[in-house]
Amino acid sequence: MTTREDDFVSCLGNGKTEHELDLEDFYNETEFKEVEIHNIINGGEINMATIGQEAQAYEPPQQTKNIAELEKVSVDLELVDDTYTFTNKKTGLEETVDQKVTEVDGVNYKVPLSVLNQIKAQMEANPNMKFFKVKKEGEELNTRYTVIPLTQ
Repeated sequence: MTTREDDFVSCLGNGKTEHELDLEDFYNETEFKEVEIHNIINGGEINMATIGQEAQAYEPPQQTKNIAELEKVSVDLELVDDTYTFTNKKTGLEETVDQKVTEVDGVNYKVPLSVLNQIKAQMEANPNMKFFKVKKEGEELNTRYTVIPLTQ
């Protein structure tokens, strides 16, 4: 072992990980100033803004709406699979939910499976159905949907 390797191995007994020691070595062996290291970590850019500027530029993440919020829905809208994760308030555990969504004017709308089942039944009775509306009643586990066929 070289002297540098001897020094490195002897330092391992002080409770630091090899990664921490590597970072210490990098910092001690370079002539970078703290700002230059900050530049390296942040891709060479220092972005500074006031709280007010950040608040004005902030856009909250898009929430998925419910298809019942639309006045008129085409049966030709494309459906895609979507997944989201949330923390269960009762158990405190993370849960993942799979759902079907459609996009209208840049906004995602959840299409519950019970709605898809009703659309299927409506289209079996009327294969020419092109538009419908969804009526939503109740909340959470007591939610009920009714698909109402619309004419043009």
